[in-house]
Amino acid sequence: MAVHAGAISGLAQEDYTLIEAEHTRLRGTIDNLRDTCRNLETTRGCSECSREKLGTCRGRLVSFFYNIMDFSANHFKHEESIMGRWSQMNDECADLHRHQQAHRDILLELAALVGEGVMLDLQGSTAHAYRRLYLGVGDLFEQHERLFDDPFIRSTSGGASR
Repeated sequence: MAVHAGAISGLAQEDYTLIEAEHTRLRGTIDNLRDTCRNLETTRGCSECSREKLGTCRGRLVSFFYNIMDFSANHFKHEESIMGRWSQMNDECADLHRHQQAHRDILLELAALVGEGVMLDLQGSTAHAYRRLYLGVGDLFEQHERLFDDPFIRSTSGGASR
């Protein structure tokens, strides 16, 4: 996200503030995922955790599923609104449509990750569900920023000055 942080600094102040706040929230959610499961960065399962810890992890996992889906849908709406203000109805319009399709694809991939996570949790593999969600969300958003967000922001000639 470091490269992306530099690119979004070229947006208008209100757009920058909104997007940066949302990115901070996403980073916080990803950090919370990492901090909740003590076996996230290992291959261990939940057998070493107490019943209380496992109960907490399982309960929070559902919250993470909801928050990531809700956050993503809202963030994409905001991002598309900003893009719509920058794009004219010419060649950039096709870029906007591709970007919107990429957002729809991410939401479908996130839904698949959530579905996989639910199944892993039901099978007693809560730590693996956390691992998949943590890695999957990070990878999806990093790739999207690199392939779509940063090129759009650069195409706005540095955006409006703040």
